[in-house]
Amino acid sequence: MRTVRLLMLAIVCAVWPATAHAQSDIFDWLQPGSGPGPYRSSVGLFTRLFCVKEEPVTQRAATPANGEPDVQHHVTSCLDDTDPKIKIVVDLHYGHVTSHNPRFNDPVATLEPLNIAPITVDHFDVSYSYRVSPLLDVGIALGSYTYSGEGFSTTSRLTLTPLHVSFVPLGYLRGTMGRRWGRVLRLNYWNRRIVGDTVASDFGSRGSYVVRGEFSQGIAVSADFWSFISYAFTKR
Repeated sequence: MRTVRLLMLAIVCAVWPATAHAQSDIFDWLQPGSGPGPYRSSVGLFTRLFCVKEEPVTQRAATPANGEPDVQHHVTSCLDDTDPKIKIVVDLHYGHVTSHNPRFNDPVATLEPLNIAPITVDHFDVSYSYRVSPLLDVGIALGSYTYSGEGFSTTSRLTLTPLHVSFVPLGYLRGTMGRRWGRVLRLNYWNRRIVGDTVASDFGSRGSYVVRGEFSQGIAVSADFWSFISYAFTKR
């Protein structure tokens, strides 16, 4: 009966809207910086690409060499990341966020009709994180912001993230099912560097806005049910 319930959960996560996918953002927010924004989510998804596990060396040579390591590392898939041996995690994150605030506040821009039209950002990140504890991953990321909206051509910017933090507040839970419930709720924080110049004309405006690269912070509240889905299939 338990397997049936978990299989039903997998089906619901697969067919519901984006906020109910097996790994999705419930809420995603990007800082406005000194230009358009802030941005709030309508779609957010993430997945773990792979991870690195650390395990004790179980077989040694009859005469160990000096400096032989006590642990070994191997790369594996880890959509289910409940294994305490996981030390490195590589994630892919996608967000689709929109701002309905005025684009710019300088006197020229405020007179333009499209200054109040929404701007959308599609942001991608590939992050590399170290698992400091069962509650905390800290890492870096490489990604992009793609801006689109009425009155200007779609434009993209490279982003470099020197700090990405993922906090799992219930990660201290133990037991077969407790550990899985503990990984469901995730709080993510990024501080991204937007690379390159951004000017008002990029957004179809004749305003005076010019920024030569800046940091943009973002937060996301995420839900991850993959550990339950994988558990259901391994118990079949």
